[in-house]
Formats: sequence, structure tokens, C-alpha cells
Amino acid sequence: MSHFYATLPTGKQIVSDELIFEQPVTERIRTFLRLQQLFQRIDFHLERKSAWDTQAAVSTLLEIINLTSRGDLKGEVIKELERQKTAIQQAPDSDLKRLQLLPILECQAPMIEQLHNQKGQLNHNFQNNEFLNAIRRRRTASGNTCSFDLPAYHHWLKRPTQERHTALKNWLEPFDTVKTAIDTILDAIRETPETSVQTAPNGFFQLNLNPSRPLQMIRIYISGPPGVFPEMSVGKHRFTIRFFAQTAPEKKADQVQSDVEFQLGCCIL
Repeated sequence: MSHFYATLPTGKQIVSDELIFEQPVTERIRTFLRLQQLFQRIDFHLERKSAWDTQAAVSTLLEIINLTSRGDLKGEVIKELERQKTAIQQAPDSDLKRLQLLPILECQAPMIEQLHNQKGQLNHNFQNNEFLNAIRRRRTASGNTCSFDLPAYHHWLKRPTQERHTALKNWLEPFDTVKTAIDTILDAIRETPETSVQTAPNGFFQLNLNPSRPLQMIRIYISGPPGVFPEMSVGKHRFTIRFFAQTAPEKKADQVQSDVEFQLGCCIL
């Protein structure tokens, strides 16, 4: 069973009574959502000056490096941009305007060209970065980044904020185009939900999938106090949603035994 994770489409902190839970349907979109969250997290820490924030940013950067070392991320991003470009070009004009996809269509071609022109794998520059690799090796065990474990890292964390941020931004530069492309891809998907109000009897909902329609993501919108949360299982032919309630973090969550009304968004692009 895949767990939902709450997100905000813009990556900004917004106070709202509506909770949005997103579930990727394909492995490609799953990876993109994870990377978007990591990029948003590192941007958050780069807006702050403390050494603790720099340490959190480095830790997040190492997560990005690990995630992007699996397979050909750049190739997957190019494939998805090209797939979306074709799908948008074939969409009726009314849908393009209604879904606000025209600006996205205009920026896809330059992104594809930039990614084709970017030589090598995204993380190849880190293979010989002994500073980051030393931290990476130590992070495999809990608490192993103390000053007596990594004196060079401890010394660097005491350097001026601008110096630390400049280094981090230089390390992140190979990911800049991919980061923008992933945001564009996910924005396009989020613009295309076919939404409907649904009810989950006794906290359970199931819907058959149409294999001829390229479903990329499912979005659940829950209004009001955050009393319940969904967990989802997506299969080849159907998906199911179970709603749970949890009175306290340390207590076991139980499936809701009453009807739950929610808004379902099926993002098809």
C-alpha cells in the first residue's frame, strides 16, 4: 500500500482548511514528486543563515544525489516533457485555454533542448567531490557527523553564510534545469484534474481505471478540520482509498467507520 503525502502545488506555505493529498500513479511521477519535495526543502534552508540550516541543506543535497543516481533521470524528464508536449498539442483548443496549458507548452521545447545539451549524468560532478563523499559515508550511521567525525565539515559550517550558500548553489547548479522541468511537468499535471465529489462509505472507496486514459496522478481534497487522512493502493485496473483517523501521533490509526465526503481529482494528461 502506498501512503499519501500532503503537498501544496506551488511549494509555498499556505494556511488553509483544505488538505490536498497526492498519489502518483506511475513510477516516473513518483520520482518527480519526491525530487520536487527535496528541492523545496533545500530552498527553504537556503533562505536561512544558521549552520543548522546549512547542515540540513547538505543532508537534503545528498538525498537528491542518491535519488538521481538511480537510472537515467535526465532521460526520464526528457521523455515526460516530450510526452506532455504531444498530448497538449493534440488537445482541443478549448481544453488548452480552460486548463491554462498554453504557457506550459511554450516553455517545454527550450527545456528539452537545454537537457539534451547538458552533457553527462546529473551527479557525475560529485563522484570526485571528496568533501561531500566523506559526509555521505558518515551519514550511513546515526550521529556520525560530529566535529570529531568530520572536522573539515565542522570547520566549513562555521564559515560565513554567503560562503556556505555559494558552495551549495554551485553544487546544485547541475540540477537547475531538471528542477525547473519537474516543476513544469507537475504543474501541467495538476492543471488537468477531472474533479468530482465522492463519498467513501465506512471510510472505503474504490474506482475502476480506464486503461485507455493516461492517468498520472490522483488528488484528494478534504475540507474542514483535518480529522481524517487517506491511504491509497493503486493497481493496474483500479484504485482504492481508505480513510483513517488518528487521535494522537503515538496512537494507532483506525479506519473510519462513518461516511467520508471528499473531492476526487483524476489528473489525466
